[in-house]
Amino acid sequence: MRSIATETQLTVEEVHSSIAKSWRVAMSELKAMKEELDLFLEHDRQRSTADSTLRLLGMLDRVASADMDAQNSNGCLEGTRVDLLRDLMLWVRDSRSPRILWLNGMAGTGKSAIARSFSRNLRSEGLLGGTFFCYRMTADQADVRRIIPTIAVSLALRDIHCTETLLAELDADSSFREWDLETQIERLLCKTFAGIEHDANPMPIVVIDALDECSDQSVTRDLLSRLIECVDRLPVKFFLTSRPEPHIQETLESMHPDVGKVVRLHDIEHAVVRSDISRFITHSLASMRSPSFRMDWPPRAQVDTLTRLYGSVFLHASRAVTYIERDPVERLARLTVTPDPGGHVATRSLDDMYNLILFDATTPDENEVEDIGVTPLRVASHCQPLTAAAPGVAVEGMNTFQEDATHEVRMARASSLGSSIPLREVSSVSQPEPLPSPATLSAPATGAVRIQWLHRLCGNLTHYETLNRAQHSNGIGAFRDIHDKLISDWHSMRIILLAISACDITVYGFSSQTDFTVDKTTKRCLVVSAVSAGIGIMATSTLLSQYSGMDTRAFVLRARGRRRGGDYMLFAIASMLPRWSTFLASTSLALFIIITAYSTWPAAVLVLCILAVLLWCLQFI
Repeated sequence: MRSIATETQLTVEEVHSSIAKSWRVAMSELKAMKEELDLFLEHDRQRSTADSTLRLLGMLDRVASADMDAQNSNGCLEGTRVDLLRDLMLWVRDSRSPRILWLNGMAGTGKSAIARSFSRNLRSEGLLGGTFFCYRMTADQADVRRIIPTIAVSLALRDIHCTETLLAELDADSSFREWDLETQIERLLCKTFAGIEHDANPMPIVVIDALDECSDQSVTRDLLSRLIECVDRLPVKFFLTSRPEPHIQETLESMHPDVGKVVRLHDIEHAVVRSDISRFITHSLASMRSPSFRMDWPPRAQVDTLTRLYGSVFLHASRAVTYIERDPVERLARLTVTPDPGGHVATRSLDDMYNLILFDATTPDENEVEDIGVTPLRVASHCQPLTAAAPGVAVEGMNTFQEDATHEVRMARASSLGSSIPLREVSSVSQPEPLPSPATLSAPATGAVRIQWLHRLCGNLTHYETLNRAQHSNGIGAFRDIHDKLISDWHSMRIILLAISACDITVYGFSSQTDFTVDKTTKRCLVVSAVSAGIGIMATSTLLSQYSGMDTRAFVLRARGRRRGGDYMLFAIASMLPRWSTFLASTSLALFIIITAYSTWPAAVLVLCILAVLLWCLQFI
């Protein structure tokens, strides 16, 4: 009996152990199946989200150039506007604060810089609902009717359910591209987002900068009025900036305090503004330092003087810094201390700074002598835009006008120095229509055609046009992109050139022992390849040693060169030497290989070359 009981107990234990083992295996398989199913559902959800995103972007055609990522990176300098930015974040987190905040100020007070810094702060905390930076020189960014669709896309992309809701609203009416402003707000914002319940977290913020840059004032006024009416139905807040233009001021200053709040930049204490501008000037001058400068540059006294002169408006300080940038030591001294030859000391006001700039521009031995010829044309086209339809416009006439207008600028400057009428800064001008191309002008001067042809050729073969566009856009971000691209290209070219050099050296070393015929022509190809590779390696190493790891502002100064008056042509040519050397070295090496192979098996070389040419030409058919 005992043996039977023992055997029975062992059998039961084995059964239990087998059942437990089978249970663990089954649970493990079920867990693995669940993980695979979750992964499949997540991939499906991501694919569905991506499809919905692409469809939404295609239907509403948001203005990408108005997004924060498309703006230059210049926000508020670290340590400036601290109190204002802190107050804005308090407004964001206060659930009882007004839904609209309007920041206004005169031109040059830093509204857009504040909007960019505020937007970055919101994004870092996941509270940025959308941005739209208006700009009058770009049609889409100046069209107030493009604001709501762009904002609606940004808000909808925060949540897949909102994306699907907005897509359903668009699918219900195929004429959504013709909706007026009232319908846009009602169907793109209110119907899509009004039903979303707001939780304990702060609401997302929509940033709309520079409303005064919009082209249609009446539609802008209508947009603001309708936003005020429906803002309580939306789970978002709006941060708006603009100059205090009448059509905007009348609408936003009439808001009920529970709905909107107005912040005026010129109400901020002057001591705070001056302190921020002093920090900006100090930082800007420090970034201009060169190893050849004195250790104590910039002198504290000159920085204090510059702050005293231009420390009331950020735009004025920025203009002064831009002027100093080309020749920091000399110009800082002249702008703060040295009297100009007319006996007028440039230490009193903004008018004095422009007088000094005009003097520099009309002095033959100064760098601006090349730029002054363009200035009268710009002034004339702003005062009376020159259109392509204007008949009888010829290059000779423009050249004559340049000479006459340059003389008038000199006379106007001399007159202003001797009179009590100050020079006034032009804050904004209308965008003139493009001048007619040289091909449409009558009988251009031969010298002008040659120079234009040279510039066009340089623009097609180098980064010359890209550098000029970055210069005219006044955006340091554009120069940063060019700098990074050049450094990357130079590194790639150096690797390729080193590889070609290794091939050339190998062929040199074993050409006498090879089974192939190496005649005079092939040797010349090899020589050209080797010399080109050597030149390219030297050029690449020199450029990398000069520009690698350099600050963007220093890159701009060094690439422009003091003696060229802001022209990037010589740098553009030098920066392409590695690429041209690579092309010549690789082409010569390829010719060496083809000619050598041809001497051994001509038919195969001809067939392969013809096939390669045919395949290459297919793209042009």
